[in-house]
Amino acid sequence: MVFRIEFVTKKIMLIRCSWYLSVAFLVVFANPVAGVEPNNPGFWDGSTDGKASANPRFNETKNGEDSSKSLDLHYREVNKKLSQRVAFISSEISKHWSGVEISGASKWVEYGADWRSKRVVDYRANEIRVSSLDISGSQQVKAFAHNELKILLGTTILAALQRDSDLGPVTKAIADESLEKLVFSELFRSEKPSSKDIARLAQRLMKQAYVRYQGQLAALGTTEVALVSKASTYVIPLPKDRMRRKAKEYMPHVKKYADQFQIPADVMMAIMHTESHFNPLARSHIPAFGLMQIVPRTAGRDASRVLYNKQKLFTAGFLYQPENNIKVGAAYLNVLSFKYLKNIKNPLSRLYCMVAAYNTGSTNVALAFTRVPRMQKAVGVINEMGNQQVLMRLIKYLPKKETRDYVEKVLKRRDVYSRT
Repeated sequence: MVFRIEFVTKKIMLIRCSWYLSVAFLVVFANPVAGVEPNNPGFWDGSTDGKASANPRFNETKNGEDSSKSLDLHYREVNKKLSQRVAFISSEISKHWSGVEISGASKWVEYGADWRSKRVVDYRANEIRVSSLDISGSQQVKAFAHNELKILLGTTILAALQRDSDLGPVTKAIADESLEKLVFSELFRSEKPSSKDIARLAQRLMKQAYVRYQGQLAALGTTEVALVSKASTYVIPLPKDRMRRKAKEYMPHVKKYADQFQIPADVMMAIMHTESHFNPLARSHIPAFGLMQIVPRTAGRDASRVLYNKQKLFTAGFLYQPENNIKVGAAYLNVLSFKYLKNIKNPLSRLYCMVAAYNTGSTNVALAFTRVPRMQKAVGVINEMGNQQVLMRLIKYLPKKETRDYVEKVLKRRDVYSRT
């Protein structure tokens, strides 16, 4: 279930490919640049230091700090490979489909080896969509969707990541007991359901499934209809309480690290919900990885100073392990609260700014209060305001609409998790 891509006389040939080829970026980012393979799968620099700092607040020491220049070089080279990989995949998809749909923070997308079939787990919409350009007829489409659903329900996190890379160093680097869980572990009573359990659940879910798009898209009359209307898509709704069950699964880790790093657990849950909708395979183009969407170059490096007293770059493999991701996210929130925003006197005002900074950085938060992108300048203004005034200022004047909406979403969801 793996693939290898070789370039021969300017033509890209797929030499070995699984039936399903994920469009995730992990194969590029989990592997460091050639020649810098890490001994410790958690870091790019090969450090074997696995001891976390005992200090629950941001550690200011710079002793033993890794070379920023070296880390940046690794990051730029890997990011270049990532961009090339995404461009290639997008080009292949566009040859067959009118729209390029790839994995993201709240979607897990896989395509068939010939790119003419697709399955999408949409965590935000809480549904699975199975599409084919070659299969028609309600019974045939239903049988195809049913089979694809069973495959998805029986897939572990590790298997999903392996379908995106060669079996080898990457697989070894991300081997971890937490990744042996099913992607949809929350839908089963047993941690290791049998094939019969999976088949029974698939049968129940298919009772609510329905066909979407064929007639609707054909009626649009666009220039792409000839291609799009050939696709048969079966939509399979997931249980309405699925997200609540998934949140409950991660709650023990959240409570553990919320306490260690002095961050409210309900805030962490709300941030995780908003960042990934609890998608264990979450990733974005930035790139960011995992449940709390950690960006290795920024949040990851700041968090590593708290955790290991050194500045490091975490690999994607490390960040896809749920507990690691939650720990790094908590450590980064600690950095925001106790370093960048430490001079904000009102705890609630500081919390509001911390939530905004998690999405956009502290300098952009400062711009909501001053014309200068420096938190040192903004603190004086913030400290003269009440916490509700600070919140209204963030919602109205943060530079990016995305962040203004983000703050509101997180705080609304915090109310939900504060009652659990």
